[in-house]
Amino acid sequence: MGAAWVGAVTVAIAVGLPIALWWLSRRLKPDRQRAGRPGFGHVDEWLRQHYRLGALERWQVEYAIFADMRTLKDPRLREAARGVANELLNGSLKVPWVMRLNGWIIIGIGLMVTAFGILGQFTAHRSGVLSVFYLAEGSAGVLFGAFTLFWTAKQVRRKLLRFAPDLAGERSSPL
Repeated sequence: MGAAWVGAVTVAIAVGLPIALWWLSRRLKPDRQRAGRPGFGHVDEWLRQHYRLGALERWQVEYAIFADMRTLKDPRLREAARGVANELLNGSLKVPWVMRLNGWIIIGIGLMVTAFGILGQFTAHRSGVLSVFYLAEGSAGVLFGAFTLFWTAKQVRRKLLRFAPDLAGERSSPL
C-alpha cells in the first residue's frame, strides 16, 4: 500500500499537468507576428511587400527557391520565386543568414577541438594519442566547415539560376 500513493501521484501529474497547462494557455494572447522566420526575414518581407502573398504562399515560394522548385505549380508563385531569385542574384536581397551560419559553426567547432588538442599536447609534454586525435579531428572539422560554407553558396546560386537563367553570365553576384 505504501507504493500505491507514489503511482497515484505519478498518474495525477502525468495526466493533470498537461491538462492544466492547456487550460492556462487558452487564455494567453498570441505573439505578434514577425516578418518571416528567423533567417528568412529579408526574403519574407520582400515577398510580402512586392507580391502581397500570404504567409503560406511566402513559405511555399521560399521552400521552392531554397529546397525544391518542383513544388510550385501556381504561375503567380513561380513569378514571385523568379523575382526573389533575381533580387538575390543581383545582391539587392541578402542570402538568409541560416544558410551561411552552418559552415561557420562547423569551422568554430573544428577550431575549438584543435585548440583542445594543442592544449593537451602542451600540458601533457608528450605526444599522446588523444591530443593527436583532437588535432586531426579539429583540422578535419575546419576543412569540412570551409567546404560546407563554399559549397552551400554554390548550391544556392545554382538553384537560383534555375529561376533566373538570364542572370547566368553576371559575375557581380554576392553568392
